[in-house]
Amino acid sequence: MSDEKTLDELKAELESLKKANLEREIAKEKAKVKEAEELEKNKEAEELREKIRTELMQEMKGTSTVEKDEPETLSSKPRYQYFLNKIEEKYGIKHESYEDLARRISTPGNFKGERK
Repeated sequence: MSDEKTLDELKAELESLKKANLEREIAKEKAKVKEAEELEKNKEAEELREKIRTELMQEMKGTSTVEKDEPETLSSKPRYQYFLNKIEEKYGIKHESYEDLARRISTPGNFKGERK
């Protein structure tokens, strides 16, 4: 009869098993609640990132504040004429053909940098 347990011992063992099982269930439920909170937090953070991204993209889609004096169009005058007019305004060079001016500008001696 030493192998057999008394009724009180069996009840105590059953209670301890129930308690351990209940603690495991509580731990599982707490983990589920924590995971749900984390998912909600991540969702809110992603929504905030997306909102900031869209606002930033809206700000980046601005219009140009640079205004051209004379728009370069081929219908009104050729590009080389536009170039010559700008060179004439900027440097005061007149009565020189486009080819001669381009050749003179592109030679190494007339370049105002360190190219040789």
